[in-house]
Amino acid sequence: MIKKFNQYIKENSDVDILLYYAFDWDDNILNMPTKIRLEHKVEDKWIPTDVSTAEFAEVRNDKENWRLLNQSGDEAFANFRDTGPMGGDIFIEDVKKAVSMSNFAPAWKDFLECLSNGSLFAIITARGHESEAMRRGVEWIIDNVLSEE
Repeated sequence: MIKKFNQYIKENSDVDILLYYAFDWDDNILNMPTKIRLEHKVEDKWIPTDVSTAEFAEVRNDKENWRLLNQSGDEAFANFRDTGPMGGDIFIEDVKKAVSMSNFAPAWKDFLECLSNGSLFAIITARGHESEAMRRGVEWIIDNVLSEE
């Protein structure tokens, strides 16, 4: 069934407004455990090494000792897309890990309020997951974090 935007507009005095949210996912809703796949130079050998996004921020410009796995962005960032070893399940599994470890970011409470109120929202992210993978992560939060209240 097609719904029109005016079905979602709330009246505020004499002005119709559309209420919605836009959230950046990583480090704003959740601090995700997703790893970036790099190679670290130890002595004269390149050793595959997975790093967090925080660690990546520290080593990304050290081109002498760090490089992308197999010098491929597709391989290095596969866990930020549905193309890695876990396919489309990586996002929801990382959501579950982040929640279980209470790795909530500054917008977490606002995100829960948005979900609780049934508000319209958008996710802004540099991740390359398909929308279905992101949706399953959000639905898991709705089903497993929100209470009836």
